[in-house]
Amino acid sequence: MGQGITTEHGMVTRKIKTSLSDYLAASGALFARNAHAIEQKYARAPSEMRLMEHRSYCMGAVIASVAFLEASINELYLEAIDRNPQIFDATHQRLARLMEHEWITIGGHPILEKYQRALGLGLKSPFPQGENFYQAVDALIRLRNALMHYKPEWDTELKVHLNLEERLEKRFAHNPLVDSNKAFIPFRCLGHGCAAWSVTTALEFDHTFRERLGLPPRTISDPAGLAVQ
Repeated sequence: MGQGITTEHGMVTRKIKTSLSDYLAASGALFARNAHAIEQKYARAPSEMRLMEHRSYCMGAVIASVAFLEASINELYLEAIDRNPQIFDATHQRLARLMEHEWITIGGHPILEKYQRALGLGLKSPFPQGENFYQAVDALIRLRNALMHYKPEWDTELKVHLNLEERLEKRFAHNPLVDSNKAFIPFRCLGHGCAAWSVTTALEFDHTFRERLGLPPRTISDPAGLAVQ
């Protein structure tokens, strides 16, 4: 986003603010495609190098997808402060003012709280926390947190990992490159199924949120069209 500004000497210059959310979404999709390609090509006997590469792509997809969600909602609050006319037209100036004021206190709050609060400011119902749509995004964020702040658990004393397994195991196909007796996290979970689900879940949530507020969807430039396989 760019803005023209006039200096004290009467010269007009331009300042630019760069969005990162679209790059994060495209990165997640790229990681998912790469994970899919490895599963297709090395399904029978993947080497340790391929397994490591595959796991890296899957973790990357999860992390990039949640990073997209956080960047997207942060950017929206800051676009409200800037009164970006491409997002906040004349019918959304009240929402922009409220979001500007809210940013002072909510900037460091959890991702989903920022989304829910913005819906409230726009006089729209927040996502019901008990419904599957919200629960899927919440589970995705918790998975990202478990990977980013990883704490190993004994397989006989699972707590956080068992809770995540119960919430995630039926949401996507498990990693076909590892034995079915392997621990869900990090082995059976981190496959193309999880990577693709992470990307599509994040994108659908952000799109539905903006649709509820009556705001235009976030434009994401990706030559591959955000394909996940």
